[in-house]
Amino acid sequence: MLTNEMLKFSTLTPDAYVSRVASCKDDIFGSNRTPNEVLPGFGIRVSRDMASTSTAYILASPAVKVGRGESIPDDPNNPGAWNFRNRKVADKIPLRNFAVVDFANGDAERFAGEFANMMTNMGINAVPLANVLITKANPVDAETALKDMFVKGSSKPNPPQFILCILPDDGVPLYATIKRVCDVELEIITQCVVVGKIRGPQYWGNVVLKVNTKLGGINHYVEPLENFVPVNAGADGVTMIVGVDATHPNDRRSAKPSIASVVASMDTKATRYTTNISLVPARRDGRGANDIISKEIMQEMIESHLTAFEEQNGVFPARIVVYRDG
Repeated sequence: MLTNEMLKFSTLTPDAYVSRVASCKDDIFGSNRTPNEVLPGFGIRVSRDMASTSTAYILASPAVKVGRGESIPDDPNNPGAWNFRNRKVADKIPLRNFAVVDFANGDAERFAGEFANMMTNMGINAVPLANVLITKANPVDAETALKDMFVKGSSKPNPPQFILCILPDDGVPLYATIKRVCDVELEIITQCVVVGKIRGPQYWGNVVLKVNTKLGGINHYVEPLENFVPVNAGADGVTMIVGVDATHPNDRRSAKPSIASVVASMDTKATRYTTNISLVPARRDGRGANDIISKEIMQEMIESHLTAFEEQNGVFPARIVVYRDG
C-alpha cells in the first residue's frame, strides 16, 4: 500500500508537487507560533522557501508517427499523451495464425473474433477464425494444456505465432506457470488477458499494441531522430540506448541473488530492443542483496548487445546512452 502511495506521489505534475511540499512545511520546520526547535539544536538552518532557478525549460512534446505516415500531436488537454484510437501501427509483422487457450471458461470464440477484428482495424492482416485453434482448459492442468496446444499447432501448415491466454480474475499463479512453460520450455510468445477486465474495443486495442511489439513490429516512433540515422546516410554514427535495472529478493537480508537486466536498442528508431539478464550474487559481507552490478557482469551483457547490434546493422554504435534505474 505504501509503495502505491509513493508511486502516485512521483507522478504529480510540478505545480501539484510544489503545493504538496508547501503544505507540509509547517510539519517539518514548525510554524511561526510553534517553531521547530530540533533542527536549530543540531545547528541546521533551512530556508522555508523552495530553491529557485534562473533557467528552466518545458520541452515541447514531440509528434508521434504511426501507420500510413500519419503524425499525431499530443493531446492539448493532456500534454504528453497521444491518442492511438482509429490509428494503424507504424510497422506490422505479418500474422499467419494464433491460438487461444481459455482458462476462464469464457466466451473464447467471441473474444478471439473481437481481437482479430481489432488487429485488422489497426493495420495487421486478418486471420480467418476458422484457422485459429481455440481450446478451453482447467487452470490446474495448465502445463499440459499449453503443451498439447503447442504440439497441435506445430502440425498445422501455419503454426500459431503466439498463444492468447484468457485468465480468470484470480489468475496470478496461473500467469507464472504460463510464462515458465511458454517462454522457457516451448519458446512461444504469449499474451495474457484477464476475463473480468475485457471491456470492448479500447481494451483489445491495447492488447494488439502489446502483441505487435512482442512479434517484432513497431507501434509508433518519434521523428526526427537526428542522431539515430544510419551511418550510410552521412551521419557520424548511430546511437544505442541502454537501460539497466536490478530486482532484489523480497527479503533483502537473505543470501539469495538479485537479478540484473540490461536492454539495448537495435534499430535507428530506437524501438526494437534486445534484452539479457544475469544473476548478481548477494553481498559477501552477509548483509543481503547487492545493489552493485559487477564490472564483469556488465561487460558480458553489454558485449552481447553490441554483437547483436553489429549483426543487425553492420556497424557498431558510435554512441551509447545508458539509463540506470535506481
